[in-house]
Amino acid sequence: MPDEKSPGKKPETMGELAESFGPFSPPANFSFEPELEGNPPRPVPSELKKGSYEKGWRQQLFTAVGVGLFLLACSRLGIVRNLSYYFLPLKYLNWAGLGVLVITFGAGLYHFLLPGTYKYISDGVPFVFRVLNVTNVIAGTREAPLFQYLISGDYRHPETGKVDFMKIQSKPLGSAGKMERYSLTVQPGDYVTGIYLPGNFPKSARLYGFMGLNPDTDYIRKDGKRIEPSLSPGKVIAVLIGLVAIFILMIMGFYAIEFRFPMEEDFGAFAIGFGAGAVLFGMLSLVGTIFLNKIKKTDKIKPVGPAILGAILGGVFMIFLLPLVNAGLDSSVPEYREVDVVEFWQETWNGIIRMYDIEYRDVITGETRKYPARVEHMQKFHTTKAGVIEIRKGFLGWPWIRQIHPVILAEIDPEQSIFYGPGKNRDSSPGITLAILLEDGSVMPLGDEMYRRVWDRLKKEGVFEDLEKR
Repeated sequence: MPDEKSPGKKPETMGELAESFGPFSPPANFSFEPELEGNPPRPVPSELKKGSYEKGWRQQLFTAVGVGLFLLACSRLGIVRNLSYYFLPLKYLNWAGLGVLVITFGAGLYHFLLPGTYKYISDGVPFVFRVLNVTNVIAGTREAPLFQYLISGDYRHPETGKVDFMKIQSKPLGSAGKMERYSLTVQPGDYVTGIYLPGNFPKSARLYGFMGLNPDTDYIRKDGKRIEPSLSPGKVIAVLIGLVAIFILMIMGFYAIEFRFPMEEDFGAFAIGFGAGAVLFGMLSLVGTIFLNKIKKTDKIKPVGPAILGAILGGVFMIFLLPLVNAGLDSSVPEYREVDVVEFWQETWNGIIRMYDIEYRDVITGETRKYPARVEHMQKFHTTKAGVIEIRKGFLGWPWIRQIHPVILAEIDPEQSIFYGPGKNRDSSPGITLAILLEDGSVMPLGDEMYRRVWDRLKKEGVFEDLEKR
């Protein structure tokens, strides 16, 4: 019968692995790290504050403080307060910032006043651990897989004195696609330091070189160097800038769709714009991915996925951009039409987004439509329901509504020459007239024909009863 433990057979169990390395026998010159020598409680040397564990804690605290202050600062901006009418969570930005700072303060007190992981140094019991096998374990989620090291080994049980086996994992290190950049300074067969807390063995057992407490004994290397905390302030700033940029693009899209969209959609032109944006951004993504693969000398990033994503985002971006170009470059003479405000509307989606509309009726055609409005502009109609819509022809030939202006009673300066519609002006007499209240707070008197129609209509509604007595 052939020997099952012949040299050609790969060990399959922990026992076979241990036999392949011989009896558990630490070398005579093996010693624990200096900070673990002596009886508990032991002091924690100041040089251990340079380990990856301490650096990680400090970077997380400083980063959290920065995020909290950033949220508080943003909550004080006027544009954010205005946007909070539409994106409701922005109303609580100051509370979010305060919450982050309070939690960070509590975490800081916990770290600096309580021993935390440093308890392993002050009170821990070291033991000798022999590395038998090293494997990579995939953790995290399917969408964002992470990897960590799993070390299997044997040790002498501190209570029974018998040799036993144990598996100890490192913390998740990074993306599974980058695991080739990581390495270990220990190999199967090496004797290393394990440590546990009294009365909690084996649950509290750790490999000392996995804990990041002593920079000289860290087992893990990235690109051949000591591993540093991944959450650096620079990366956090980059992430914040990226989030702000995405938010600005969302606001741009929201503004284009709500306030600058043409009165009549030209689906053919928008389809051409979408196609042009898709081709342009798709090609840029494709070329960029191929160029990136050449720089990194890899082919792991397939160009098709980024190209498709770039095409979709580019097409959507062009749909947002076209209304902005049509309105932003428009220098046409405005056309004013009389309207009556019928009702004010607001609609909320999932408690996150709220939209506002002014429902108006065209006095000439009798047609009723809704126009997206800003909250501060809707408030200008609190004393009147009469208004005019300002229509522009559009740079690309797509007529669009610039604004609905309220018609108000305005005093006339007897020494001022005022304009009554495009191309008309005359000296006015002292008194009160009907005027259009513009967005900048100035007024523009109505043209003669529109003035008479609006005046007669409002007079029939009894708006000027008190005025007539004057």
